Amino acid sequence: MYSSGLIKIVLEYLCPPRCLICGQGLPTVVNNKLLQSYICSDCERKFDSHSLVPQNQATICDKCGEIFQPRTKEDRTCLICRVAPLFPDHLRSLYTYHQENNELLLFKFKYFNKFNLALPLANLISSQINQVFHTTNWDLIIPIPSAPNLLKKRGYNHTYLLAKAVAKELNITSSVNILVSKRERAAQTLLSPEQRSQNMQDAYKISPAGKEKILNKKILLIDDMLTTGATINSASQLLIANQVQSVDVLTLFRSSHFSKHRVKAILNS
Repeated sequence: MYSSGLIKIVLEYLCPPRCLICGQGLPTVVNNKLLQSYICSDCERKFDSHSLVPQNQATICDKCGEIFQPRTKEDRTCLICRVAPLFPDHLRSLYTYHQENNELLLFKFKYFNKFNLALPLANLISSQINQVFHTTNWDLIIPIPSAPNLLKKRGYNHTYLLAKAVAKELNITSSVNILVSKRERAAQTLLSPEQRSQNMQDAYKISPAGKEKILNKKILLIDDMLTTGATINSASQLLIANQVQSVDVLTLFRSSHFSKHRVKAILNS
């Protein structure tokens, strides 16, 4: 029998690793938890971190995580959250999604069976999560579930893979059977901001066994993308109605137009 090490060497010789974004060759990296195993350093440098250290007297909204100009030194909540607060206690994102690199990486993970990306993405999250939340004291990590029709089409739930990997890194329990989709629905990516909100109304339910598991628990919800907030708001509202102690939300990417979508929703309401 050939050793796994020898087989790996032969495979890398015949099919050298290439960047998932630009396609250029990659150096051999032993640790498959590192993003450098999948994308090149040039592409990684183009990732735009969602700001952790605001400049020019700006601060981060304690509620939604958006950068804003406070009216006083004690002001910790942006105007949008004061007018129309989101259901999660805290909402944070790692990267701003407005670049081709972000799109390609997310699409590879979400639609092209790149399951192994869950490990390096979870490693990124676990290495930064204490900076964005200043805690890792959650009882349970729950992924945003896919609609049955979308799950059937895609073949797997990428957010579950991500949440499971993050939970393992943080030594926190994760579960895919607590928050579940109630019905088939259209993909959010195909809808306008107004339609997204309607599409997510009454979209989820708590499984019978899940109600006891989440009672008085501190929950971290994980999703891949934040655009209008309709998805995470719907899920958080349901969890709060079922008497969790708190709900925090972390997304991998955040649209640069997130605040604009929220303002438009307020004006149209």
